[in-house]
Amino acid sequence: LASFKALDDKLVESIYKELTYKGIFLESEKEYLANGAYQTRNALYSTEELQTLLTYNALLYKKAAEQIKKGHFVINPYTSDGKSVQGEQLKAITRFEADLDLGQARHLVTLPAKDKRQQFLTLMRKEDNL
Repeated sequence: LASFKALDDKLVESIYKELTYKGIFLESEKEYLANGAYQTRNALYSTEELQTLLTYNALLYKKAAEQIKKGHFVINPYTSDGKSVQGEQLKAITRFEADLDLGQARHLVTLPAKDKRQQFLTLMRKEDNL
């Protein structure tokens, strides 16, 4: 019976992990998240940071729409080293073949772990003066 209880506890813990919401949260609202199934670590943003994310996201949609209207539908995978792509990113959609089309892969921007979020927000603000 004790082994069933241990198994049950592991199952509940595993399911709880899977059902934990991972997303972006407004820092000023974190008090309402304390008792819920939310992963708030590294996910709390100030109102200004959230506005930067939303504005930048809207900018990306506008740029994508402009390119699509011009007949360019670029959804090629990302590469971190310029020599390979990870897995089969979007292959069914793009027909991207790494050995043939690597020159069309987009460069993946990576930043040091320390202050990564602030560095990305700074890059977003710099682009088109957000």
